[in-house]
Amino acid sequence: MIFWGAKGQAKMLHECMLNTEFQLVALFDSKKDITSPFTNIPIFHNQNEFLEWIKQNFKNQTVSCLVAIGNGGEERLRIQELLKKEGLKPIIAQHRTAFVADNVTIGEGSQILPMACVNTEASIGRATIINSGAIIEHETKVGNGVHVAPGARLAGCIVVEDFATIYTGAVIGPRIKIGQGSVVGAGAVVLKDVPAYSLVAGIPAKIIKNLKNTQSSNHSIATSK
Repeated sequence: MIFWGAKGQAKMLHECMLNTEFQLVALFDSKKDITSPFTNIPIFHNQNEFLEWIKQNFKNQTVSCLVAIGNGGEERLRIQELLKKEGLKPIIAQHRTAFVADNVTIGEGSQILPMACVNTEASIGRATIINSGAIIEHETKVGNGVHVAPGARLAGCIVVEDFATIYTGAVIGPRIKIGQGSVVGAGAVVLKDVPAYSLVAGIPAKIIKNLKNTQSSNHSIATSK
């Protein structure tokens, strides 16, 4: 398998994949100054190097992948879809210490990190990160490209729409809706719905600003060949 991204999230995913059937054989990152954090695992940069590596090494084999980008869920999902179009297979990463109930559904490319808890009848979308120690309670629906940061706690029957970010230690009350592309600040306590593309913070959480025009991503994979 390969990772796209070679910084902190790659280190976390490498730990997740230890003692599994998968072997990490290469890293890819758009930033040319990024070096491989792992001994004997080579790193390549940009889409042209990626396509050449696939052609030379695994043209007739299935290669699995994970997008190791912690921030920027929309970009994480976009890169995952591009890798998938090139024939790679996004897998689910689940750390051996995480608890995931048997009836939970998890989309391809999602990452359940150490000591996270995903309880009964919850659902996790594609390319979503449930980070270390985060709690997703019963019947909560988490969308695509979401990042639930370490120690965040989501009560039951919550809806988190695509590309939202819930930062470290935030608490979301039951039956709350977190709108698409919204950001919940670290340590916030959310007691009412959060509109799409809003930054909320505080106890109780209040809207700080609108994020509709925010652009982010330092991990782009080129779309031209």
